Amino acid sequence: MQSVEASGKKRDRTFDIARGLGMILIIMGHTFTNGAFKPYAFTTGAVIHAVSLMAFAANLPIFFVVSGYFYREKRLPDVIKGGVNTLLVPYVAANAIWLVINLAFNFTNLKTGLLSILFGFGSVGMTIHNTFVPPIGALWFLIALFLATIIFQIVMKIKIWPLRTIAIVIMFSIGAWLGTQQPLPWSIAAVLQSQIYLYFGMLWANAMKRVYLNAKLVKIVLGFIGLGFWVLSARSGAYWLNIGVANNVILATLGGIGSSLMLIMVGQLFATNKFGVLPSDVGRYSILVLIVHVLEMPLFDRIVVHFVPLLRVHMNIFLVIAVFFVLRVVFDVVLAMVLRRVPVVEMMFLKRDFPLK
Repeated sequence: MQSVEASGKKRDRTFDIARGLGMILIIMGHTFTNGAFKPYAFTTGAVIHAVSLMAFAANLPIFFVVSGYFYREKRLPDVIKGGVNTLLVPYVAANAIWLVINLAFNFTNLKTGLLSILFGFGSVGMTIHNTFVPPIGALWFLIALFLATIIFQIVMKIKIWPLRTIAIVIMFSIGAWLGTQQPLPWSIAAVLQSQIYLYFGMLWANAMKRVYLNAKLVKIVLGFIGLGFWVLSARSGAYWLNIGVANNVILATLGGIGSSLMLIMVGQLFATNKFGVLPSDVGRYSILVLIVHVLEMPLFDRIVVHFVPLLRVHMNIFLVIAVFFVLRVVFDVVLAMVLRRVPVVEMMFLKRDFPLK
């Protein structure tokens, strides 16, 4: 989730902002679907459900689209090495911390925790040899992006673009079918489905080279078209990319593309604006924000269970949910910004040449 466009030139914050908004949507989705709010579903059900559908329709596709946008043809060993440094090492390091926290609070046992890390299921586990392997949670994304970028790099070796497009469609179709089957390790269904997002990102990068696509009116129109597909996707039902499941996978995918387009347009709008500074920082260090978010989830869920009934006495339930969401975003972002300055954290999660030079 780290930026790949950094260079000696002044940094374009467009895609940092888009990623930052995607990260905030991840936190929103996890907060609004918290089980502590279910007892109040009779008053919040429709609104919370709608917000959650919008959040989950957009929060992950944007990261694949941005990765595709900055695609560059590389040697496969270099792609693997880069993925190990920026995705697998953070995956292992974050999961080690996750395991210690969960063992300390008796949320899991050593065997189950290690199996969860090894198989990397998203939100649905499975039974392997009479042992249930629970999902690892949002950290599934790191290993999935690692695999997805390797596969995409291989597909891009096909130089005849119609054949390349057919290969992308075939992999997406296989991923959509796998999403209807038993969950597979490393979120393989999502890995294959995400090829279409990576491909769209690459095509969008090429399209942006055309002058007329940079016109302000065109950007506004494209943004609203993207918003339309986003809303259409949410109205069609839930989209769980982590397991490759959707009520309507075609509409969900169009929504993933449309929402990404909308977030990129918003990113361009605020790229040179002071209001874009915060979401830009969230996006630039999104991998740290994600890891902090994942690590606080078990504790946050238990805090919410205890405090929601107390706050509900004095506050409207919608305001309670909004307060918890804002506090969660502030906590995750502030702690991530503090941790990024710690040398060992920077080395493990932000260095692009650690441990492989």
